[in-house]
Amino acid sequence: MESIHSKAFKAAPPQKHHLEGRLFDDAYDIQIHNVDWTEPGEATFEPMNYCFLQLPYFHAHNLYCGYNPCPTSSHGQTIDRILLVPPGAKLYTEWTKGHQRTFSCMFELSRLGLLGGFEWCWQNIDLSSTINIHNPFMQALLQRLAQETAAPGFASKLQTDSLLTLIAFELRRHYPDLGKSSDEFDNGKLKSSQVQTLREMIESSVGMGPSLLELANACYLQPRQLSEKFKNTTGVTLRQFVAESRINKARTLLHDDHLLIKEVAYICGFQNAAAFTAAFRKATTMTPQEFREGKGFSRH
Repeated sequence: MESIHSKAFKAAPPQKHHLEGRLFDDAYDIQIHNVDWTEPGEATFEPMNYCFLQLPYFHAHNLYCGYNPCPTSSHGQTIDRILLVPPGAKLYTEWTKGHQRTFSCMFELSRLGLLGGFEWCWQNIDLSSTINIHNPFMQALLQRLAQETAAPGFASKLQTDSLLTLIAFELRRHYPDLGKSSDEFDNGKLKSSQVQTLREMIESSVGMGPSLLELANACYLQPRQLSEKFKNTTGVTLRQFVAESRINKARTLLHDDHLLIKEVAYICGFQNAAAFTAAFRKATTMTPQEFREGKGFSRH
């Protein structure tokens, strides 16, 4: 039987894997994994409608994860405490050769008794706060659930349901905004972490850069929502911000006399040198060549 975990993972590499314990039904899938990674690899993890929690038995020095691609960059973190991946989020993971032992559980709140009667606004959580959560009470609950998974005892299902309920309510206490409705919480603006994500994606791009859909997906929003929230947050449209970022990048690149004007145009996302020249002149009152020569970087 394929587990919920395996359905959520994409592109797992060859490995030596031992499943030390498992509890599952329609509402949850709880597992203890003992893995020796035989090769470096990477994967994406999408828990869909499930809430995913993981607790390492020891610091996973060889595992990196984050909500942006290439987690081994400055955005990646190793795991030594609780990891939460909310429903609808996508976690990127990379690892090197090494050993890892973890306890993890996926559960769907709508199927867990009383929990289904509460509103759970996962979009209110700042994803940067879900990696290495420091919460001793939640950690103790997860450790007790791990003991039950390794050696199920009397009324195991009742104990499991009760522990998951306590864990869910502790998440709600740890993240108070989980209980706020979208109308109550949403002030029509982006979170600071979302603005930072957009800046990094736009400013680090080469060529045409990310599409509106890609930017919206990175913020877990619809394209129209992103455009409206960005304008409310920054005072400029997303299109204006992208255009300004391209011109700023061009100013920097034009200092490099080894780059042709058409090369700068391509790097900054313009279709051709003529379009680049028109946009640059509109923004600076100078052509790219005039800007370069005025800075003492004339080409002979």
